[in-house]
Amino acid sequence: MQRFVAVPREGGGPPGLLARALQAAEETLGRFVVWPHEHAATVVCLWIAHTYVAKAVNASPRLLINSALPGSGKTVVLKLVTAMSKDGRMVAGTSPSALFRGLDAKADDPATLGIDEVDNLFKGDTSALVSLINAGWERDGIHQVSEVSSDGNWESREFRVFAPLALSGIDNGTIAGPLMSRSIAVTMMPISPEDADRIVPYRDRADKARIEEVRDHFRAWRAAMDEDWGHGYRSELLDLIDRYPKDLNLPGGHHGRSTQRWEVLIALADYVGGEWPSRVREAFEFYTEMENDFRVEDPGIELLRAIFHVFKFYGRDKVATKEIITAIRSYETIEFPGLDVTPWRDWDLTERRMSYILRPYGIRPKQMRVPYGGSSRNLRGYEYQDFLPVWGNFVPDLMSETATSAIGATA
Repeated sequence: MQRFVAVPREGGGPPGLLARALQAAEETLGRFVVWPHEHAATVVCLWIAHTYVAKAVNASPRLLINSALPGSGKTVVLKLVTAMSKDGRMVAGTSPSALFRGLDAKADDPATLGIDEVDNLFKGDTSALVSLINAGWERDGIHQVSEVSSDGNWESREFRVFAPLALSGIDNGTIAGPLMSRSIAVTMMPISPEDADRIVPYRDRADKARIEEVRDHFRAWRAAMDEDWGHGYRSELLDLIDRYPKDLNLPGGHHGRSTQRWEVLIALADYVGGEWPSRVREAFEFYTEMENDFRVEDPGIELLRAIFHVFKFYGRDKVATKEIITAIRSYETIEFPGLDVTPWRDWDLTERRMSYILRPYGIRPKQMRVPYGGSSRNLRGYEYQDFLPVWGNFVPDLMSETATSAIGATA
C-alpha cells in the first residue's frame, strides 16, 4: 500500500465512523447470536473491521468459528460475518485453481471469503487447498503452480493469495495445527432453550436490509479513509500498524504467531479508542491463558506433543502407527508417561485420522521394519527425524537437549 508523508489534520473523522460501525455490528450480531463468552463479540467485530483495510495490514488472522457439535450456530455466525465484511462472499465446493485465481485478481485490495465445513478439507487429499489457506494469511503469501504454456511447455506461475478468511467447521480433532496457529478461534456452544428464546432466527432475505445497514457504516469509514489518503493525510491507523508488534502493550512478552494474529485487531482498537483498547487486551489475555493452560484448542499440536512422548517411551527412531495409537489411547498412564493429560485419549484417533492431521505438517507414514509383538515386522509407521523440525517450530518447549538426545542415543 502507498505510504504518505504525515500531515497534521484536525477533527475526529474516520475513528468516529469506525466506532459507530463497530457498535452497529455488535448490536446486530447480538440479535442473532449467543456468544460463548464476552470476548467473542470483541474479536469478531474487530475482525470484520480489519477486512476493510486489509490492503494495509501485514497479516490477516483467520477467523475460525468452530464447535465440537453441530447445531451450535457456527454457520449463522459465518454468514453474518461474511455479509458484513468487505466484498464478502461465501465459497462452497471450490477448487484450489479457482480459489487462487480469484484471490490473485483482487490482491491489491482483497475481498473477504467465508468457507463453511472447513473440517472436511482435512479429511481427504486436499493439501493444495489447505496450503493455500495457510499461505494467504500474510501479505506476501504466494501460491506457486506449474502450468502448461501456450507452446506446450511447463512453466511456473505465482499467484498472490493474501485475503481475509472466515471459516467454520466441526472441530473433533481434524482441523490441522498450521491453520489453528494462524487463527483466532471462536468456539460456539449448544444453545440453551433460554438463550434460544432471547435471540431472533437469522434469515438471509428478511434480514438483508439490517445487514446492509451495518455494512454501510463500515463502507462510510473506509470511504473517509480513502479520502484522507487521497489528500495525503497519513492515517493514525497506519502508524499503529507500522509500529506493531514491537510496541504492543501486551503482558507476558508474547511473540511470534501468538502475537501476530492479534496485531491488526489491537491496532484497530487503539485507533478507535473508547472501551475497545481494554476490551481487546482482555480478550488477548483470555485466549492466551486458555491456550497455555489447556491447549485443547489445537488438536494437531496436542497430537504432536503426544507423539513426542511415545517416541521418548519406546526410545527408538521408528515406531509403528499401531504402537502410537495404542499408547495415546491407553488409560495406563504409568505405562506411557507424559500422556496423562492428552485430550486424544477421549477423542476418536484412527490410523487414517492421524495421517490426515499430520499431513499439513509434511509428515507422512512409511513402510518400515519395527519390533512388534515379539518379532520384527513390516508395518506402516513414522520416523523420529521427520518430526524434529515440526516439533522445533510448533512445540519448542519439548525440544530440550536432554529430551532429544535421550531418543537419539537409543535409536
